[in-house]
Amino acid sequence: MSKDPKSAFRGWRIVLGASLMLNLLCVGLVLGAVLNHRHNIRDRPAAIEELSRFGPYARALTPQDQAELRAAFLQQAGALRENRRAMRQDFVLVLELLRADPFDPAATQGVLDRQQMRVDDQARILRQVLVNHVAGMNAAERAAFADRLTEMLRYGPGHRRNDD
Repeated sequence: MSKDPKSAFRGWRIVLGASLMLNLLCVGLVLGAVLNHRHNIRDRPAAIEELSRFGPYARALTPQDQAELRAAFLQQAGALRENRRAMRQDFVLVLELLRADPFDPAATQGVLDRQQMRVDDQARILRQVLVNHVAGMNAAERAAFADRLTEMLRYGPGHRRNDD
């Protein structure tokens, strides 16, 4: 009375595919929120909050560095916008594939692979923007950034050091 191994594997592929789709959706929401703030840069707390979702690197930047990083990231808006458009088209295709009978695992896997490549491309752009920004810092600024990053990694994002 054991299940067919192919059936169990198919179930896991569907679960993993759904998990990937949710991850891609989260990445798209975060990127969209950051890009949407280009018209509302004066709203410092909200803009910093959105940028801080990129992790400890962004949270360890000074407010001025965050603004400069956000501006540099927004210069890539055309490529990112095209990437998001393609992601939306892929989601439409995935939905069609999920509703198809019979289900085509190979076609679904291909679309999910393309989506993963797009997510990787967006992450590459963000990494490059960060590296370019850090490359423009002098030694003292990089050391201060490293100190803030060390503190962020040690104590977490909610920790506020009291230097008074």
